Amino acid sequence: MSLVINLFKKYFRPIEELTISEWADRYRILPSGSAESGRWRTSRTPYLKEIMDELSPQSKTQKCVVIKATQLGFSELGNNVIGYYTHHDPRTIGMWLPTEGMVERHAKKKIWRMIEDTKVLKEVVSPRIRGKSSETSTISQILFKGGSLSLYGSNQSSSYRSDSINVIIKDDVDGFTKDVEGEGSPMELIDNRADSFANRKIYTNGTPTIENDSHIELEFENSSQADYYMPCPYCTPKDKTIQDKNNMVVFELDNFTYNEENYKLISGVSFVCPHCGSIIEEREKTLMMDYENGAKYIDKVEHEVKGYRINSFYSPLGWVTWEQIIREYLKAKKAESNNNKRLMKRFINTRLAKPYSELKEVLPYQELSKLKIDIDRGIVPDNTWKIIMSVDVQGNHFWYEVRALQYAYKFHVIDYGRVETWEQVNALIRATYHDIKGDVFSIFICAIDSGFKKSEVYNFCSENSDICIPIKGKATMESRYQQRTQEKEIQPIILHTINPNYFKDTLQSHILNRLENQDREEHIMTFHAQSDSTIFKQYVAEHRELKGWVAHAKDNHLWDCGTYNTYLSELLQHRTKNKEHEERPKKKKSRVIHRGISPNYHGSYLDNY
Repeated sequence: MSLVINLFKKYFRPIEELTISEWADRYRILPSGSAESGRWRTSRTPYLKEIMDELSPQSKTQKCVVIKATQLGFSELGNNVIGYYTHHDPRTIGMWLPTEGMVERHAKKKIWRMIEDTKVLKEVVSPRIRGKSSETSTISQILFKGGSLSLYGSNQSSSYRSDSINVIIKDDVDGFTKDVEGEGSPMELIDNRADSFANRKIYTNGTPTIENDSHIELEFENSSQADYYMPCPYCTPKDKTIQDKNNMVVFELDNFTYNEENYKLISGVSFVCPHCGSIIEEREKTLMMDYENGAKYIDKVEHEVKGYRINSFYSPLGWVTWEQIIREYLKAKKAESNNNKRLMKRFINTRLAKPYSELKEVLPYQELSKLKIDIDRGIVPDNTWKIIMSVDVQGNHFWYEVRALQYAYKFHVIDYGRVETWEQVNALIRATYHDIKGDVFSIFICAIDSGFKKSEVYNFCSENSDICIPIKGKATMESRYQQRTQEKEIQPIILHTINPNYFKDTLQSHILNRLENQDREEHIMTFHAQSDSTIFKQYVAEHRELKGWVAHAKDNHLWDCGTYNTYLSELLQHRTKNKEHEERPKKKKSRVIHRGISPNYHGSYLDNY
């Protein structure tokens, strides 16, 4: 009887519920020669845990995409997936690498060594025996109980037309061929191999290369685009239920602080919390990154494909240090100053996990004079829908720009300049403008920069809430803009926070559209006839770098005004306005609406709400 019981236990034991991360922690052995040989510990690279769990059968997720820096453990994550679906839940597995040569190296140095060193895998995998039957494994065709693993190079056309595959792994995909013998991208052709499986699992990873020519960039854009958020040791609430992206941090180049001299690092490197300003040393990141302390991926958008991005700043202690990364960055900047972009491209790709784009030359300010048209200062052009205004606040003065929003998504700068007092600002927002037919226009909405003199700006906007809104830029925010109510004694106001990079990109495109095609009559920007170098120099005072817009001249205030007006255009849905489908409101009778309102009132942006 005991013999029967023992046989039953041996051959009919229930399958234990394990995720891939749990399986790896229990069974996986890293061979000598690995970054850290010995037993696998998911806690060492905590940013891998969620991805492994999403690729586990317990999750409904079918596809995970990772855009990554190099040497962070994502290839080993793929090997864990292979180990799990070989031993714990046997299935047919296919793994693709860029070339056949890489297939052979990966199979010998990684897969077969993992099998030899991990006991439970060695027990189920058919060994390689020369001259034996098809029941034995080969270097790239590995057989095991209940399934098989096939490894392919992306340049093997036959690999796209074989049998169906349940589990797919695509490793380092930016090295893949761009087209498979005229049949299209290998990315879709590979994924199609799993179409017949409702429980399919697809894992794709890669380090990006050139912008708009990167397999992994396109895959990541069509995903949930998650970043790995961590609690700040000094300001994030300890209650995990209220931890979110508004009180957690991500490691990005712009938030690191250090001293350099002539492109050489002369200090240590620390991270600055964007919320509380606390200085965080590298030794603290281990606890920050620990999922037990609340670290987690937070999606940027909802999507059935789970997407993740991780840069080198997350590298575990003992691997790549923050100082090494910044030294590479400074070295790349020095080379770039000598017109050698190779090192910067490599840094952007392999350290920041971002695609590289060529920087454009700074536009000469004289070129903007070509955008002047034969309409005098202060005159409203034909086909104008609304008049808007923005103000940039300085220590003892203000810069402003008044812009006409025309139908066909056109912009025209009616006026710009500098004033010294809030009284003068008040006169500007209450001023009226005329077109050549004599029709009267008032300022519909005015955005006032609240990054400086916040209290004064809030009070002014509260007193003039029918027209004015406070605004500020935040380049690190993920969305284009957000709005938040600020309670004031006179009138509650809504603070508008924008991503300046997005709206500066949009403004630049309007300028270039007209410069590149003088006959173009939509999506363009023009200036009044008296416009001079004052505005033109400020409009080219910044240039676009990969991390965002950067000032290279002292005065860029009118460029900021232009950016705020571009946001107001989007806020008002200017792009959708067509004269054929919309008539301008009839002139209203003079009436008192609000203290200080012009009798020529033609509506307020608040009328839309």
